[in-house]
Order: sequence, then C-alpha cells, then structure tokens
Amino acid sequence: MKLSLFIVIGALFCATVKSSERSSLIHEIMKKNGSDFVQAFQCMVDVVGTVSNANGFSELWSQSEPVAKYHLEKWLMCPQAGDKLAVVLCNIREGLLTIQVLNEYFQLVFAQNPEVSKLIAVEYYKRCASFELVDDFLPEFLNEKEIIVNDMI
Repeated sequence: MKLSLFIVIGALFCATVKSSERSSLIHEIMKKNGSDFVQAFQCMVDVVGTVSNANGFSELWSQSEPVAKYHLEKWLMCPQAGDKLAVVLCNIREGLLTIQVLNEYFQLVFAQNPEVSKLIAVEYYKRCASFELVDDFLPEFLNEKEIIVNDMI
C-alpha cells in the first residue's frame, strides 16, 4: 500500500514536470527541491531509532537504520542529479526506497508490539512538528493519528 502511495506521488511528480497545473503539496515539494521533505523523514528516522532503542528493538533497528540513512543521504543529493526530470526521478526513487525500509521495519515491530506505533507517532509530533510535508503522509503511514491525538487529550 505504501509503495502504491509513492508510485502515485511519482506519477504526480512526472505530471507536474509536464503540466502547469500542480497540487499544492507537489508544488511545495518541487519548489523546495524536496529537501524539507527529506529532512522530515530524517527526523522520523531519528524518532524511530530513539523509540526502538527505548522499547527493546535496538537490534532490529540496527539492521534497518543504516539502510534508511543511506537512502536519506542519497535523497538529499537528488537536487544535484541533473535536469528537472532527473531530480524528480531521483526524489521518487530514493523516497520509495526510504519508505520501503521504514515500512518493512514497522511491519516487523508492530507485529510484535502494536503500541510502538503510538509511541513513534507521539514522539514524531513532539520532535518533528516543524516539518509539515510529512504530516500529510504520517497518518496513512502509521494509521494512528486520530487515536493518538485523542489519547493525548
């Protein structure tokens, strides 16, 4: 499901390159070369590491973390990929690979302890609130936003 979400986003990126009509999210990502989006995912990776280590998943996270960080570093380099289309394709590729690593990790961890998803989401909103772009995807990513907000009140 997450892969299909980013395939759709990728298609929107490609359509944006060829079209003057842009959604506000796609326009914002293109305008900022995706760097804010990548930084939001970097913050998420940091949060996942903190929560994982605090909840007994440090060994499992130590397998996923280097791969996620590798793709984040490559994602940050996408603005230097060449022309606009190459930049867009790089953003799509590295975004997909980053999400794939996180999604696989989440599936393993949440199967063992579903409460960790709430802990990650709460910590994300505490530490990464300044990154608005991922806020559009995190609820879908974790499927917990409304439950968490209600639990915090």
